[in-house]
Amino acid sequence: MKSLDQYLQRRGGRWHYIRRIPTRFRKLDPRDTIRTALDTSSLQVPRARRDAMVEADNQYWAHLAFQQEQEGAASTSRQRYEAARTRAKARGFIYTPLPELTATIDVEDLLQRLSFAVCQRRSEKRNQGSRSRSRHGSRPACIRHFASSFRTLLRQAGGERIGK
Repeated sequence: MKSLDQYLQRRGGRWHYIRRIPTRFRKLDPRDTIRTALDTSSLQVPRARRDAMVEADNQYWAHLAFQQEQEGAASTSRQRYEAARTRAKARGFIYTPLPELTATIDVEDLLQRLSFAVCQRRSEKRNQGSRSRSRHGSRPACIRHFASSFRTLLRQAGGERIGK
């Protein structure tokens, strides 16, 4: 990055990610500028979120260019990318492309993401609108079960990094 706060702008005490679409991708991406509220007034959090968003945008544009060469259609990729970013943000996560997520495994972050996914999947299978809460705490039972299973797996693996 050119500067430590590149693509960051403070508006009304809150930080925003603002980035123009590179000229070479303007035919593939109809937006003029990306503007995303980072929902924080701290400076360290927006820098981390900005780094993740820059990487995600760069990968998205590279994929669009590749897909344009191969298929000539970019709308499906854009919709999937936006849906992934929106889902991640709505669930309290920063969108992280899979190769980057698996390259540097933060066990707690991975556990939290996987627990949420497992619980969501079980909830969908039962056709429930909301996850049930246990009387033993605020975590849904499926998350507690998943967390216990995941920790057992880590112990069996001897604490080694998974996937390496």
